[in-house]
Amino acid sequence: MAGLLPPNVSACQKEVVECVPISKSHGFRLNCLGSLPRQLLRQHCVSEATPSSTNTFASDGISNPIVQSFITTFNDAKDISWDEYNGFSVATFVQNGVKRSAYYDQDGNLVVVGKQVEAHTLPLELKTKLEASFPEYSIMYLFEMEDANGKSYYATIASDKKIKIIKSGSKKWKSLRTKKK
Repeated sequence: MAGLLPPNVSACQKEVVECVPISKSHGFRLNCLGSLPRQLLRQHCVSEATPSSTNTFASDGISNPIVQSFITTFNDAKDISWDEYNGFSVATFVQNGVKRSAYYDQDGNLVVVGKQVEAHTLPLELKTKLEASFPEYSIMYLFEMEDANGKSYYATIASDKKIKIIKSGSKKWKSLRTKKK
């Protein structure tokens, strides 16, 4: 996918945003940019790389049923771009001022819609569990994903020694991947 990213993604990826404390007692932070997963980095950076436009997009290589499904569902989307990722066609776009990514299977079915969010938008019980379960970690990125089953959240969190990717369950967080710094 690296070859499909806009030429200025590197500059965007290196952008530094001041971290804002969420909970002083637990040391959580948010809004820190760095090494977003490439498919989600594109969501963050696409509007910087794409000239502003109204309902225009390049869909080269994307099947007509997928494009038609997207147009039907997101008819007011702007700044639309397409990529392929792990067998999915991914539309990255702006809707009501919010950057989103919509993942479609090859039959044109919308699988999931995601957007980057801030920690204060988490349901209170999930935020409390996150702070209690990972007190030594800071939130680097937080994404809300919505599919037919409802909303779930994915977070990349970091401590002095490790980086974790975690996913919300209905009332708790599950660690999906851990990497030493």
